[in-house]
Amino acid sequence: MHKILLTILGVLLAIPAMAYDFQVDGIYYTKTSDTTVEVTNESTYSGSYAGDISIPSSVTYDETTYSVTGIGRNAFRSCKDMISVTIPETVEYLKADAFYYCTSLTSVSLPISLKTIESSVFLGCEKLSSITLPESLTSIGSYAFEKCTSLTSIEIPATVTSLGDGVFNACTSLNTVILPSTFTSLSDSFTNCKALKTFICNAETLPSCSDNPFTFSSTSTATLYVPASAVDTYKSASYWKKFGSIKAIEDMACEAPVISYENGSLKFECETQDAQVYYTLTCPDVTTNQAATDNEVTLDACYEISAYAELAGIVQSSTATATLYFIKDYDDTTTGVISIKDQRGILVLSAGGLVTIKGLAVGETITYYDLSGTKLGTAMASDGFVSFNVTPGSIIIVRTGDTSLKIAVK
Repeated sequence: MHKILLTILGVLLAIPAMAYDFQVDGIYYTKTSDTTVEVTNESTYSGSYAGDISIPSSVTYDETTYSVTGIGRNAFRSCKDMISVTIPETVEYLKADAFYYCTSLTSVSLPISLKTIESSVFLGCEKLSSITLPESLTSIGSYAFEKCTSLTSIEIPATVTSLGDGVFNACTSLNTVILPSTFTSLSDSFTNCKALKTFICNAETLPSCSDNPFTFSSTSTATLYVPASAVDTYKSASYWKKFGSIKAIEDMACEAPVISYENGSLKFECETQDAQVYYTLTCPDVTTNQAATDNEVTLDACYEISAYAELAGIVQSSTATATLYFIKDYDDTTTGVISIKDQRGILVLSAGGLVTIKGLAVGETITYYDLSGTKLGTAMASDGFVSFNVTPGSIIIVRTGDTSLKIAVK
């Protein structure tokens, strides 16, 4: 009899526990009230979700419509084939372990209604490289983002005033952190963050630390930015003083972007990690309903480009400018014969009298003149570009092959 009872118990334990009340369109739900539900899983730790998941704001079952207000505990735990998830504006909480070790998860859209992220919600989401925390958020649980090894930056909203144990532990790619002016305390929240470069704390009052927040992290080679009035306070404070450099936020600015052109595309590079580049593109040839003098129009065939970089909590960069011209391409063969093939884009930049022309062929020679036609010099392209100095504020003519360009030097 005893053996029979043990056998029955073993069979029951082997049956997966039903973790939901109903299922609609492949998503499982548990009722939390007569009118609300939270998302759950088919069975505990089943890992049944895959691909791109979009959670609806409401769901109808058995003639009753429920509002989706939360993501339940372990709802997506170990869903190793889930790539992205979109969470509706009705959701207010993510319970513990909700996305625990979703190792293929690359994108999560958090709603502006979200108030709480409980413990270990995103622990082990190793492909999650970025996430935006909404201003509605008020608390982040312990170890919530631990081992998110692809996460590169995080900005804590003003509504979150403290961080507990291990929130960003072992985020080994995390290089930029921004804490709000309302921030008051943290624990061992950033241990083993070996890629830290920029840590911005907007709090004038030194946040308290119940433990070393930065154990085994790269603070010695990172820069801490704080309000100018608090620099000396941070420099003398335990844990904070271990940063390699402590500077005033007011002195911090994004690096200006570098503009280039390649294979039909403009490219912008900025040394300030995670900065967003904004650009303006104009063409002098574009006009509407203009009268054509002598029925002829001379085209500049160029684009004027300006760009700047911006990152939250940092002063906007200076503006970089360039002009993109489209001219005849050529092929300099071994016999020295130049044959026209197509058009190409060359980029002209100038600052302080230094003119740089990019997009040239190796060995291509340009000649530049003043407006009177006096030759000022020649330059041969090396690695696809040439640089030369002329008088700032002057206008020059640059000639390559049978193409001439008029350049206003800055």
